Amino acid sequence: MEVGKFFACFHGNPSSQDSVNVERLTIRLNGELQDDKRLSLGAFLFGPVLAGNYSSSKLLVVLKASGILPENFFSLLLHYWLSKDDWQVGATNLYSMVKDLSIWQGENKTNDSATWWQTMRTRCSVSTCISSASIAALVGQSVSALLNCNGHSSEQSECEKSDAAEKPSEKISESEWLDLSSDAEQWRYLVRQLQDLLLLGSVFKSQPVMEESAEKTGFGDILLSVDSMLFGGRGAITDLVARWIGKVGITAKAVSMALRSDIDLSIDSDEAMHTDESLDELAGKSAADDDMHVNTCKAQLRKLVMHFPHSVSHDSVLSNCCWEYAVCWNKDPEMVGLLQQSLQFLKLIKNGILQHGVAAMLWHTFVLQKFEATARLMEKVKKSPKASLCRKEIGMTDTALRDMMAQCCSLLDIIMQADVEAEEIPVYGVIEEPWMSCQGPVPLVELVIDQRLCYYAPVSLHYQLAVVLHAILTYTLKSVKPLSLYHAKEASCFFKDLQSLLVLVTNVNIGARTEFLKKLITAAVTALPLPVSSTSVGSEQVESYDVTDVGTPSTSTTDNTSALTNAAAKQEILNVVEMSHWCSKAIELGLEWQGINVDSLRMHYVCELYSSGYDKLAEEVLLTVSNHSAIGLDLLVIAGQRLISLRSNLGTKELVDSRTHVTLNLQYWLDTIGNSTLRSQNISLPELQMLVSHVINQIPEQRWEYDIAMELFESVQSMNM
Repeated sequence: MEVGKFFACFHGNPSSQDSVNVERLTIRLNGELQDDKRLSLGAFLFGPVLAGNYSSSKLLVVLKASGILPENFFSLLLHYWLSKDDWQVGATNLYSMVKDLSIWQGENKTNDSATWWQTMRTRCSVSTCISSASIAALVGQSVSALLNCNGHSSEQSECEKSDAAEKPSEKISESEWLDLSSDAEQWRYLVRQLQDLLLLGSVFKSQPVMEESAEKTGFGDILLSVDSMLFGGRGAITDLVARWIGKVGITAKAVSMALRSDIDLSIDSDEAMHTDESLDELAGKSAADDDMHVNTCKAQLRKLVMHFPHSVSHDSVLSNCCWEYAVCWNKDPEMVGLLQQSLQFLKLIKNGILQHGVAAMLWHTFVLQKFEATARLMEKVKKSPKASLCRKEIGMTDTALRDMMAQCCSLLDIIMQADVEAEEIPVYGVIEEPWMSCQGPVPLVELVIDQRLCYYAPVSLHYQLAVVLHAILTYTLKSVKPLSLYHAKEASCFFKDLQSLLVLVTNVNIGARTEFLKKLITAAVTALPLPVSSTSVGSEQVESYDVTDVGTPSTSTTDNTSALTNAAAKQEILNVVEMSHWCSKAIELGLEWQGINVDSLRMHYVCELYSSGYDKLAEEVLLTVSNHSAIGLDLLVIAGQRLISLRSNLGTKELVDSRTHVTLNLQYWLDTIGNSTLRSQNISLPELQMLVSHVINQIPEQRWEYDIAMELFESVQSMNM
């Protein structure tokens, strides 16, 4: 260090309280010294001693001769030691230096001993270099105990030699013991707090190896200090654990399994092994996969649970993880995957009251404003808004808005399904002993359980609207005003607190609602690609299909062809699942909107499936229709249109032969219906024959259409011969 820079670190100007001695002026450390210069000075003075290259006793002689107060050197030493966490030297050298400076301070009597050690504890508390702070705290605890014990012993010896009275001696001794006890207790708490942070820091620095990872929140490094924890509230540890989980991207299922498996740590080892095996089976993973993924995360979380049984409880951690992901999504609404991951944690909260409260707070805090803006915008434009308009009015693209609306449906469904009546109110607020004196914000779980419960009616009303908005955005439906589907009394309750009472109005806008639901069913079915073969997908294939079952393509031509075929079949089933989901939602809305003829929706669904060539699915939905006569007449038209389509693809000779088996009455009827409404033209003769059989079973014999159906059946049967 240069001489000029060294002298600039000190000043000798006396203060008003100093008695100026012209022979020797008190020198102090420059209070305006910048941090980098302070570190350089500390490294110059104490670096060789801490590295073991110079004796602390020799340095002390030089420091005493400088005339500088020991408090200044002590401050420099602590500042330098707590400036980094990667010390390659042991604590012995630090112990020697702290001990020598403390003895010097005791000899000078320039500062109270309690203030001296309190300064060291404060420095350790505010430091974010936890390893260095832990070593410094242990050193301070040891030196403090040693000097206090030695000082007390020496004073006691002097008292025995003196002629002083015995009673005052006992009073002094008692007072000293009280000070020693208070000082030792403060050191004990600080050491325990730093040990807790050491454990947290080791976990937070780990990067678990995961086969499956969730969306990451993008948090930076998590800085720890005792001071920030004490002023972070009783939920500070839970918040930090949730932040780490989001940072590394551990899935909600893995976190829940790890925390739940630690609930029964007190059971016997054999039973524990059996429990772990059961959890592995539920996860559908082999033991090797579990060691690679779940056990890595589980091992880290188990250390935390065993050390912080109250702060790292199952529901507390999942609630905070849910909230952290929602906060990150609110900062970047385009990342709807963050909101989806938030709801994954929400679904796994076991206590119904806590789950209900967290979901309600998410709705009011993050989702409601965007939900309202979307509904009012779509009411204005009467269709799905374009990307530029969505970005201008809502701050999201149309794709992100559609995905967000899907999560709105899930969130409102969680609020409705939460079993709040069967659960007891959970008790939170208990915290580990070293952190009982913490102050700051109220923990999330305590805020949640103080929330009022939501009423079912307003939640159901918002859920219906969310489904309507999601359907419009998914299929770009036009000429639909979502808010106008509801009565004025109901519409006035939208976008308000879910804790307010509401009486739903029945038999409202039946025509408009029915038209919308049929439009949704038509859009869902017509979004399906036309079947490539006459064999359409049935529900048994959809239910037995494993979406995760994807084979590894081989290099051979045969295997590649097979893989492509499997991929096409997989995509076809996924399309059918999506279509079935939306048609089921339409029928559910029809049931909730009282006054709508739900049977007419099912009939419309059947006709759309037959028109698109998905006969097997149509046959299954046909079983749910109760108005057999009406559905029979609708299917008769589709069967006639299919016959016209088949005849249009025949050659001249085959066409002449087919006309010979068609009666004049049937031919006249065929000429009146046409085939313009038939979507799929790729129909096989056996499928047409099966459809006509269903028509005959549905239409009553006394109707004249029954005769048409019989003539149609005979004509199709003759073509099959």
